[in-house]
Amino acid sequence: MSKQSDRRLLAEKYRNGQCTPEEIRRIQSWYDELEDYGFPDQQELDRASEEATIKTLRQIAKLQQKRVLRRVLVQIGAAAAVILLMLNLWLVQDKPKVSSTSLLGVADIQESITTGGEKKKLILPDGSSVTLNTASTIRYPKEFGTEHRQIELDGQAFFDIVSDPDKPFLVSTKDLTVRVLGTSFDVKAYSGEQKAIVRVASGKVEVLPSGTPAQQLALLQPGQQFDYNKSQHLGKTIPVEIKTITDWQHNILHFEFVPLVDICKELERTYGIPIIVENNDILLERYHLNVQDETIDNILLLLSKSGKGFSYESSKGKIIIK
Repeated sequence: MSKQSDRRLLAEKYRNGQCTPEEIRRIQSWYDELEDYGFPDQQELDRASEEATIKTLRQIAKLQQKRVLRRVLVQIGAAAAVILLMLNLWLVQDKPKVSSTSLLGVADIQESITTGGEKKKLILPDGSSVTLNTASTIRYPKEFGTEHRQIELDGQAFFDIVSDPDKPFLVSTKDLTVRVLGTSFDVKAYSGEQKAIVRVASGKVEVLPSGTPAQQLALLQPGQQFDYNKSQHLGKTIPVEIKTITDWQHNILHFEFVPLVDICKELERTYGIPIIVENNDILLERYHLNVQDETIDNILLLLSKSGKGFSYESSKGKIIIK
């Protein structure tokens, strides 16, 4: 098997969440090789993105003279890459995961579910508000207990928590527990994906591994984000623009140097349309894209005219990228 074919195969396994620890270490070694050449700085990325945007829009204008892309806020650039892990991850102690059973034994459980393309806002028993993103599930008791306020999440949600120093608020996912007293923050932890993300807009947030609450992974301040690799138990804290934390609530999609494989997952959830990528060679192609209130067809049109380029078609309620 050629080196390129081997990498394509690993990319497909990563897309399906099937990589072994050894295979993830191989992916990390690819990154180490790439790092020797250095990454472009922000000024270089912005310049390349602007040039790519102009070129892309000219191509689209030629192809569709009568079609106007509405309210596209786009900076799009692409670069071939073979890395799938975030920069400078550090090792968090490797312990077996324990599935969250925070609500086990609680008699009156409320459950709210969103489907693909659906968002929902909820008010919890203590008056705290939750905005649930697409394809997500939240479970919580009808009345919180006397010691803490605990809910379970599979997916993504933004929380605005009423302060109560005597009763901490706990968000339990399969791999992480987030503990707060009163703050606003975002948790993204979809089952079947290898990464979980916690972002803080106000207050302080403590991040713990599920099943081992005594071990603190991070203590986050406003404007900080914690990225956690579930399979490797790796995590790191990075800065994040506070204003971008609620982007998804305003139908803004922002991808910064993100592989096509991850973009497709996000588009599937946002629009509720299955996406099949038949060409494994472009799974790791990276894009920079920022759009608001845009159709999935226009987003794919922009992506298809940048980087290596690709073709796509809609067929029987799904999208096929070739």
